[in-house]
This record gives sequence, structure tokens and C-alpha cells, in this order.
Amino acid sequence: MAFVVRSDGTIDASKYGVVPGVDCTVALQTLAGVDMPKNATIQLPPGKLTLSATVDFFTGIKNSTHVDHLFLRGAYGKTVLGGTVNGPLVAYNATGTGASAEVHVGDVQFENAHTTGTGLQLESTVGCLIRRCKFNNSHR
Repeated sequence: MAFVVRSDGTIDASKYGVVPGVDCTVALQTLAGVDMPKNATIQLPPGKLTLSATVDFFTGIKNSTHVDHLFLRGAYGKTVLGGTVNGPLVAYNATGTGASAEVHVGDVQFENAHTTGTGLQLESTVGCLIRRCKFNNSHR
């Protein structure tokens, strides 16, 4: 998949099917699972983005020849990743693989309605930065 990277280094996820009003799981996992340009940021659109399964961002990192950072950003106060997922909505887990990356997540509200669900799971990163995010689990 060829990406259109804007001059500010972002990839507009809405151009690849990550849009409010539909299940975005497959589209976001597709973005997460390919070899992205170095240090590109996946820019999520404003609105409620529905997920029906965990999106695994480690898939793209381990298949990459040059990505050492993962940047995921929403529209401040306007992007919600929500669903009813048994586990995390978004995950990055490099445990036991020998590969890792620095992970930055910002400006996203995570809402998982499953009784055992979480918003974000990060394991075995080189470092991480979580900025201006909210985590709401409606079952608690």
C-alpha cells in the first residue's frame, strides 16, 4: 500500500477507511500492519471510531525495515476510539520478540464497554509517551 504523507509528516487515516459511523477495525489494522514511512504519524479523524477487535500496532513495526517509532494522534478533544472488545482496543506488544519501537499516542479518548476491556495496552516498548488521552470504561 502506498501512503500519501502530508507535508507535516502525517498520514490521514480517513483516506484509508478510518471514518466515524462504520466499524474501523479492518481499516485501522491495515494501516497498522504495513511498512509505513519512517516516523510518520497516523492522524485519526474527529468523531467516534468504532472497533470490534483489538488493533495490533506491533504487526507493522515487526514487518518494517525502517520504522522505529509509532505515532498515533487524534483530533484534540474530538477523537474517540470505542467499542466492546474483550481486551484492549489498541495494543503494542513486543514481548519476547527482540524488536521494539518508541510509541507516542495523543489526543485520543478510549472507550471500551466490555467488562474485561481496556483502552490501550503497551508492552516492551523502547519508550512511550501518552499525551492528552482519556480512558473511559463504561462497565466500571
